[in-house]
Amino acid sequence: MPPAVTRLTIHHEGAGSCTDTNSGRYQGGGYTYGIGCTRWQHFRTVWDSYATLNWNYPDNGGSLDVCISGNRMEQTVTPNDVALIGAAVADARARGYVVDRPDVVAHRNSPGSSTVCPGDHTMAVWADIVAACQAGGAPAPEPPTDKTKGVKLTTVASPRGAGGRVGTAMAVPAFGVVALENGARCQGDTGSGNKHVWANPDKTVQDLKAPLIDIAPTVGGDGRPDGRGFVALYDLGNDQVGTYVVPWA
Repeated sequence: MPPAVTRLTIHHEGAGSCTDTNSGRYQGGGYTYGIGCTRWQHFRTVWDSYATLNWNYPDNGGSLDVCISGNRMEQTVTPNDVALIGAAVADARARGYVVDRPDVVAHRNSPGSSTVCPGDHTMAVWADIVAACQAGGAPAPEPPTDKTKGVKLTTVASPRGAGGRVGTAMAVPAFGVVALENGARCQGDTGSGNKHVWANPDKTVQDLKAPLIDIAPTVGGDGRPDGRGFVALYDLGNDQVGTYVVPWA
């Protein structure tokens, strides 16, 4: 396997709106990953990517090319978009495509490129995007273990609690939901006995019966948990992971 690249270039599609179902509209642009509305997609290896002028492998070491679908001169880049970029880059690290702390470059700032890509709205949250692309932020706490099954489950603390206890959210993969304990509430939750649960309302997840992989806290521009909510990760098959940002209520 060739060595991991040290450069990561952020692009936008430059037309239309974000899409999950029509990635063929832009995957031929030579990108490594595409960022949709609710999930990211893996298009090709980093060494086969060719979206950034003068940065094809092995020229100058190559570039990990990540493209946000839609025209980000017109459409804002949301915290969910940033979380999806971070999830795609985490997948790239796991594949050995990119180093832990790459040089993250906007396509418009890449030498030899004359373009507005990746759009002004992308540049407005550039610090958040750079942080999401770096490994080694605040270390995650060791998740508790479900002793009945031997499976580690991630718990995310909520700013809301009850009875002097800290509210929490925990993934329950067996049922594909997130359980809210000790008075925690999130947007879109429903009552379940004297507790609440969150079930993903996305039709794609429902149709695929996509397994819930895990949850994680949302993070800010410094890479640290920011207390806004949690991120739920679903296995959509075919090397795709759906990432859903769920704010606390």
